[in-house]
Amino acid sequence: MSTAPAILIVGAGPVGLTAALELARRGYRPRIVDRNAGPTLEAESRALAVHDRTLRLLEASGAAQRLIDAGNRVTGTQMRRRGKCVARIDLSILGNPHPYILVLPQGTTERILEAALGTLDIEVERNTECTGLEIVDATAIASLTRDGATETVTADYLLGADGSHSIVRQAAGIAFAGQESEPQTFGLVDAVMAEPVDPATAVLNMLPDGMLGRIPISGRLVRYVSNRPDIGAVIPKSEPVSEIVWSSSFRISYRHVETYSKGPVFLMGDAAHVHSPAGGRGMNLGMEDAAWFAWALAEGRLERYSEDRLPYAIRTLKFSQTQTQQITGATRMRNAITATMA
Repeated sequence: MSTAPAILIVGAGPVGLTAALELARRGYRPRIVDRNAGPTLEAESRALAVHDRTLRLLEASGAAQRLIDAGNRVTGTQMRRRGKCVARIDLSILGNPHPYILVLPQGTTERILEAALGTLDIEVERNTECTGLEIVDATAIASLTRDGATETVTADYLLGADGSHSIVRQAAGIAFAGQESEPQTFGLVDAVMAEPVDPATAVLNMLPDGMLGRIPISGRLVRYVSNRPDIGAVIPKSEPVSEIVWSSSFRISYRHVETYSKGPVFLMGDAAHVHSPAGGRGMNLGMEDAAWFAWALAEGRLERYSEDRLPYAIRTLKFSQTQTQQITGATRMRNAITATMA
């Protein structure tokens, strides 16, 4: 690089950290800020799944192996009805370099990525919020506020990795292209089990009015998720819980931006697309956005960033919506399985 560009990343979740890490290992010196005081609490597992493609993208930085060492490998899924297994999915036959879903709390993922970034002498600037943005010609001028003081920063590239309520997206005037929503309120809990469960197997319990998923974080700690907000009421008695570590509820919507970029501003992750957590694609898609941006900048093809990434977002939204409807009983497939087992 003849003249190093000034790069500002807003948001230090898994997506922003991946962008910083992939840029730094290519010789760029991005600045990364986050409004929070630290990474996501590890007790709040939030985004759990890291997929094969994401791990392959992180191999060059060394972060992939650190994630694998810290995580739990889920190699299969059981579908159950009334306590009986009615179907199995074996991920080990896929033939991928990582034939499993790696499960670990989002906070752990963030800490591993941040530690890898630290080995490249780049630190996250915490308690620092982007409170304003202007685009002047081909330059982004951001206002960064910390401890009541505001700093004006000029960037050749400003990356919005600041989530679904992205200040960067709003300030840049990039709109979401429509919105669809699921009618139900979903619930999730992280629970410590009274007895160990198989850490390699996720379980999908079919209910009369939807589903209850159980994802093992370890042999004793699991994530339950359901389209029933009263999730505690549908956990089978055969799966006794000794402690609820964390719980939350959420509504699902499906939306994506009309364009990933505007002048010097580039969006990625939830700032660019929001969809169902079914399949665990959200965080992974965002991390792929981040790695793609770093590659595109190094290869001199940033003009195609939006064109390259938008089809992936649209396809993922459609897939996650179909999958959500299947597992909550909104399609003929689920009804046919239930009728067969009646």
